[in-house]
Amino acid sequence: MTGAEAILHDLIDMALAEDLAGVASLAVVEGQHFDLPLAPCEWRLRVPLPDGDAIVFRARPSRSRSPSRLSRPPVLHVSRGVPPRSLPAHELLTVLAELLPDPARWPALPVVLADLVLAPGRVEAAARAAAQCLATIAVRPHSMLGWERLAALRDRPFHPTARVRSGWTEAEHDRYGPEAAPVLSLDWVAVRRDCTRAGARGPGPGDEAVGVLSSVEAVVLSEAMAEAGLDGGDYLPLPVHPWQRANVLPQRFAAELADGLCTPLSRSVGSFVPTASVRTLAPPDREGVHLKLPLGVSSLGALRLLPARYLYNGGQGQRLLTAVAARDPLLGARLRLCDERSWWVFHRDGLPEDVAGQLGCLVRHYPPDLVDDPQCTLVPLAALGVTTPDGAAPGLTHLGSVLRLGVTDVLTVVARALTEVALSCFAAGAMPELHGQNVVLAVRGTGVAFLVLRDHDTVRIHRPWLGQAGVDEPDYVVRPGTPNTLVNETPEALLSWFQTLGLQVALAAAVEAEATASGHDEDEGWEAVVAGVREALGALDLPADAARIARYQLLGSPRWPAKRVLTPLLEQTGQPSASMPSARGEAANPLLGGDRPMVGKGVATR
Repeated sequence: MTGAEAILHDLIDMALAEDLAGVASLAVVEGQHFDLPLAPCEWRLRVPLPDGDAIVFRARPSRSRSPSRLSRPPVLHVSRGVPPRSLPAHELLTVLAELLPDPARWPALPVVLADLVLAPGRVEAAARAAAQCLATIAVRPHSMLGWERLAALRDRPFHPTARVRSGWTEAEHDRYGPEAAPVLSLDWVAVRRDCTRAGARGPGPGDEAVGVLSSVEAVVLSEAMAEAGLDGGDYLPLPVHPWQRANVLPQRFAAELADGLCTPLSRSVGSFVPTASVRTLAPPDREGVHLKLPLGVSSLGALRLLPARYLYNGGQGQRLLTAVAARDPLLGARLRLCDERSWWVFHRDGLPEDVAGQLGCLVRHYPPDLVDDPQCTLVPLAALGVTTPDGAAPGLTHLGSVLRLGVTDVLTVVARALTEVALSCFAAGAMPELHGQNVVLAVRGTGVAFLVLRDHDTVRIHRPWLGQAGVDEPDYVVRPGTPNTLVNETPEALLSWFQTLGLQVALAAAVEAEATASGHDEDEGWEAVVAGVREALGALDLPADAARIARYQLLGSPRWPAKRVLTPLLEQTGQPSASMPSARGEAANPLLGGDRPMVGKGVATR
């Protein structure tokens, strides 16, 4: 599959799932069409356009997000009197905009179209990197870095612009993106200590440099501070991404640089490799520590900043999960947390958050006993959703060989572990964000020993159940005028974060990868996930209300919440913030089998 075809798949599938511009509501099943012959289990969908033209494509059944999805290209633009024309993704989205009664309803359309033009190239860059990535894993199978890179080859699944960072050219993607695993050296800036906010661990990032810099590099940094006359303790050395140093600091911090609040130090100190999130960097020769830096680019409509309130909330979320795990022996034996309390961000009264968050860092520490264990491998959950150009699923295959299971059975093991953690937290009134980039599987011996969680800044809560569990409510900071998704009024709303991010996105990607690699129908993968969810429910001793709600919402309710991201992205106005635009929709429950309609609600058959 080419990069253009992969992006077309993601765009059509998301358009059907979100009923983008009414696509799913307007679609009809069409009869004979000589340009699109059908294979078994395929049908043609026709979406009429206002001028009498239509979009026609082949579809197949789906069990997640939408009842149908694109089966195989092309997607045709059909007009009377002229041959049908195959549409690339960016042209298709332009045509779909014609279905809107008010074209201004998608103010961010030009930005999304530009990202769609770049997106196929990022898919192809990932495909080119696959062989080298697998070779690295083969040499160092227990190193997390190789698995991080594998996860980056897919990035956030199902979103057509996930691999694109708005604000970067194609060349900058190649230079700073994770696909080719470039080794980056960082620039450093000394910031006056009274112009920073800090987390709860460590007096300063210079002291943390032992973890992210070699001893020689740490000496270079110390000497640079001394040469600048800034080694008296009044200044902190902060690392800066080289792109950020060249393109953001001179403009956004011109006054601070002129006033001496920020002083440039050495360039090209330290060696780091970008991970899937791009702003999170890993030292290639030191396991167990990651460095998170702000970047003035946007991904999925969100600026990759480090606002102080997000980092503070991350500390609150970490404290909350630690307290919940301490009160639940099963959860305590299953869950481990990265320590994310070491952070520093620029602060000056009156400086907007979207400027201050452009300069800072977070040092993430992984549990040292897992990192130092040669028999333990840390594999991001997102790596299980990756398929290589030859159709293999290396993440699932590796886990299958380690666990001595078939890849379908691996889905059951992972689904059980993920569900046990999710529902144990749920019963205490908490829910971490369990998407593929945030969850790391600690595989030891022949089992998944732990789930390791990172990025704790969006641990959602339901206050009444926190109180019943005897856990103190986190002191979250929410900016006035912004939606507060951290506090959920009902248990069902709290559980929905696991349904959407954990099952409907992370495990759905693994199910899709298993089907591609094995040639199975996706139903087999989903039934393996169902088995894992059932095993988790049977193993957990949940409070009565939590057990009842979880069992019905997961295995009984025909309708599920669904996370909508493309429509809110297109509707975004103004400058992006640090939060990804999203909204809540509804979809069929992927854990329920049985007959499903070929298309969504309101779709006729022609």
